[in-house]
Amino acid sequence: MNYKNIDIEIVAETAHIYLNRPEIRNALNIELLDEMIKALGFLNNEQAIRFILLSGKGKMFCSGADLGWLRGTVSHSYAGNQAEGFKLARCFNTLYNTSKITICLVHGGSYGGSNGLVTACDFAYTLNDSVFTFSEVKLGLVAATIAPYVIRKIGHQRASELMLSGTVIDGKKAKNIGLVTESFENNEQLEKHIDIFLDELRTAAPEAQREMKLWLKNIANRTIDESLIQESVELITKSRISPESKEGIGAFFDKRQPNWRKEADA
Repeated sequence: MNYKNIDIEIVAETAHIYLNRPEIRNALNIELLDEMIKALGFLNNEQAIRFILLSGKGKMFCSGADLGWLRGTVSHSYAGNQAEGFKLARCFNTLYNTSKITICLVHGGSYGGSNGLVTACDFAYTLNDSVFTFSEVKLGLVAATIAPYVIRKIGHQRASELMLSGTVIDGKKAKNIGLVTESFENNEQLEKHIDIFLDELRTAAPEAQREMKLWLKNIANRTIDESLIQESVELITKSRISPESKEGIGAFFDKRQPNWRKEADA
């Protein structure tokens, strides 16, 4: 597939999506959102892909909404703005719900709506000198579509502090409050960590990994009651009799690599 606003590189089990509007700091517009939704849909259906990296080309990950697009929304009808709002929300939700392991790499900065991409990913890594800001309120806007993902990452209190003030924070602070998973001094350290982390992720059984991701999302805000206990028993029972489980346990006792490790190494 050919894209104008993003670029995709696929190497073995990993797909790398780049926001590709470096001349305007990878600002978001409708066309980019459309391409992201289509690309994620395509990758989610590719069985061979297990991991998706998301980053930006040029000097910055993403500066938020394209100013030209933003200026135009003022004169749009309610219905027109609603349609664009759905597109924005759908992009974040498609990223959040993909079965693949998603990793966001932030350099330079992440402004406004681009933090929806950061928080919709499973993991996010940045550099200490990167800047993060939820600047919508300073423009008279409500960052409604990204808020559910931000709250899931950093909690209501931290989200309120940042999203009501538009305060600018750096990569270290973003790591300390859980907005990103880790922050590094330089790009060399970040890339080394990602290589090691991907190698570790590859040691896990693909189907078990996908089921674990889905289960963690499903139970994140649920009460531990009889219904949840029943569902957990059903899931572990199916897991124990699955082909992957038989292969993994057999490989452990046979002192050999399971077949998914052999395929990854190949």
